Amino acid sequence: MEDFKRFSRRQGNPERKPFPRSAAISFPASPHHAEETPGRVILANIFLSFCYSIQVRLFSTNRDLQGI
Repeated sequence: MEDFKRFSRRQGNPERKPFPRSAAISFPASPHHAEETPGRVILANIFLSFCYSIQVRLFSTNRDLQGI
């Protein structure tokens, strides 16, 4: 996480995202949850992709409305 912030700052990115798009919410794989973890990671990635697509759609719509 800290490396991503440092990288964004170095690139001079004004719209620094709080996490990379490919980030996955994964939990510690204890023996009890060993079978659940891959499913959770897949669901988290689908959710993040969905949020990213909404963000892109809203951003492009906003630019269209402003006439940019």
